[in-house]
Amino acid sequence: MPPKKVEAKTPKAVSKPAGKVNSIKTGTTKQGTTSKASPTTIKPTDKKKEEATPVTAAIEVENMPVKQLGKLLAPDPGVNWCKSGKWPCLLDPTTTAGTFLRYRDTNYLQAVSPKEMESERIRKALLGGLRYGKPLIIDLGEIDRFDMITTQINRVQEGLMEKILNKSILQVENFETLVKDEDGDEYKPDKFTGGMADQFVFLVIIAGEVPPPDASNKMFYILVN
Repeated sequence: MPPKKVEAKTPKAVSKPAGKVNSIKTGTTKQGTTSKASPTTIKPTDKKKEEATPVTAAIEVENMPVKQLGKLLAPDPGVNWCKSGKWPCLLDPTTTAGTFLRYRDTNYLQAVSPKEMESERIRKALLGGLRYGKPLIIDLGEIDRFDMITTQINRVQEGLMEKILNKSILQVENFETLVKDEDGDEYKPDKFTGGMADQFVFLVIIAGEVPPPDASNKMFYILVN
């Protein structure tokens, strides 16, 4: 059976059993019943109307119980978020996931903390995650804006957020550009061995039930229940 579609201008995720996928749309038009919405054909009366009409594809949301959150801490070819080729984004209305993941072996940053979102702090957290195969988690809390962390991350290096999302940051020629002389010998390019970068995970947490208005379709959304 194809996944259920939910259509609303202010969508609300419908809780389903773990592993089930629910499609949520942040735009205003949708058609089709497959897991990925097809763009709606609009026939405007003039060019201005065509330019002003947003068409947004549906975003899939998978349900996951708290006890399975450990599956997010390392890549596993058998889980759906890995199969999608995207990094996971947790929708965590009860903030349970944040509490659970904060005390695991992760590099955890809170977006509401100016100190934790300083460029150097982000750079070291990302570089450490790649060097030692640890997840980099950014907790947006109730700030439902992706552009905020995109801006902060791109201050570290122009275009860095895109490299993270498309996973090209895992390539040696990309992550070695983050290394500075003062980082010491442990961060020299020849130290990034043993496939540790392949164990890296980038994870975003949002304290809400639906993706933010500017949600990126380059992430895999999971509703914690």
